[in-house]
Amino acid sequence: MANQELKSLVLVVSFLGLFAVWVTMIPSGFYASEYEGRELTVPDYFEGIDIQTFSQTSNFTIDFSGSQVFDEYFDLGGWHMYFQGYKYGLDYLKAAHYASWWIFGWDYHYADWCLTTSGANYGTELTFTDLDNIWDGQTNMIAFNCRTDQTQWRVYFGWNTTTYAKPSDAIAANEMEVLYGIGFDKVNTSINAWNIVGSLLFFQMPDVHPLINLVIAIPIWAAIGYLVYVLILKAIPFVGG
Repeated sequence: MANQELKSLVLVVSFLGLFAVWVTMIPSGFYASEYEGRELTVPDYFEGIDIQTFSQTSNFTIDFSGSQVFDEYFDLGGWHMYFQGYKYGLDYLKAAHYASWWIFGWDYHYADWCLTTSGANYGTELTFTDLDNIWDGQTNMIAFNCRTDQTQWRVYFGWNTTTYAKPSDAIAANEMEVLYGIGFDKVNTSINAWNIVGSLLFFQMPDVHPLINLVIAIPIWAAIGYLVYVLILKAIPFVGG
């Protein structure tokens, strides 16, 4: 039995390890999706922006809904994005990208908020007061370049200037719209080995037929299950006999 256990262990570890290494070594040109025409729908506040200059966009509304914290997780241009708002008397906004595997997230990189018009850097915490002071009273949106050591993206804030006298009023009323945009040269084309293994084991390999995912993953799960069973028997001598 010891020989069989060792074979199963070597098979699982070798296959997953080599599979991850091989996929990460594929040139980006082979696994990157081809460009397809896009139909973009964004709030009216952002109609004056040349959306087509961005590789991808995403938009949402800051809505605290009785909570003191607003969290928004989404993917943009191959990056895992995180947007957070605080209302604990501090009243500020933060933006970051992070690494993840399955349901776990770590390695958060918080971006500096740099005003597009003047280049002024407001640090990683953009306060509601900052937005009020920046607004010139003429436009219905404010734009920032969010920068980390790894990448950068554009963030626009838009609101109804007829209804709200200043940006912080729109935030307080849960009607501040946010638009993210990332340039073609900032798209993340790298592949994380943990994400590859996770996608394989949870039948989520991109652009792979579900049947092929099953054919690859089920034998691996069977081997893993067998190993777990044997290890449990060895850990509990009375059960193993």
